[in-house]
Amino acid sequence: MPQKEQVFNKMAAQVCGDFSGIEKTVRKKLISGEFGLITIDGRDGSGKSTLAISLANALDAEHLEIDQYVNENKDGYSKHIRFNDLYKDYESSCRDYSIVILEGICIMNIISKIGVEPDISIYIKRIKDNFWFDGLMLFNPDKDADQHIADRRLSDNSLQSEIIRYHYRYMPHETSDIVFERFI
Repeated sequence: MPQKEQVFNKMAAQVCGDFSGIEKTVRKKLISGEFGLITIDGRDGSGKSTLAISLANALDAEHLEIDQYVNENKDGYSKHIRFNDLYKDYESSCRDYSIVILEGICIMNIISKIGVEPDISIYIKRIKDNFWFDGLMLFNPDKDADQHIADRRLSDNSLQSEIIRYHYRYMPHETSDIVFERFI
């Protein structure tokens, strides 16, 4: 059996509306005493860092914020990350902590480049008036990513274009283990 299956009890995606629900779900998903990688994803300004800090404190985990590894952020995001530094810090954290939390935008794309997979993935959806506040900006099921970007008149190399392409490719709002609906 692969290591991931030994560490992680696969459950259906769960929607949580508060921190205590997320913490309880995370604790259920991680098998006691084993290493666990938790990723937190969401739109910029969605509350990823706040959630990561709270979870790290509650779980005695290490928190690595991807933004700390960005050289510049002018025309995209991923291509400006210092992946070697991120991986070295991740490896060091794995030796010192049983749980590591990585958080940032486009997190599934980022971790694929350093060759790791999450045991638990969390996506933060900002909810306003009972709707996904960023939903239409990030994803339109009736269009492909390039058409959606063109309709929004975005530069092909912009951060916003990268985030849209990421949502079309990875569908984190649907494929994460936990979706945190954060009401704004």
